[in-house]
Amino acid sequence: MIRESPEIKLACASRIYPGSKVAHFKKFHELSGIMYKDMVFFDDETRNIHEISQLGVHCHLVNDGITLSLLENALNKFQHSRK
Repeated sequence: MIRESPEIKLACASRIYPGSKVAHFKKFHELSGIMYKDMVFFDDETRNIHEISQLGVHCHLVNDGITLSLLENALNKFQHSRK
């Protein structure tokens, strides 16, 4: 079950742009103040997952969209990584 807790604060930012996502994440970090290690990113391109994970973002490759199961699994992994 997904619950907001002291370890997980839910914030959504949906931006879809062609090309490298690194500049977009740097801008989002600058505007939001959210640390890369506190972000979770879902994408269907391996290249984007590799590039963004180098920033310290928790990345998850999705092939057929985000399911509730995938979201719960990703957030559980994120929460456990912060302990």
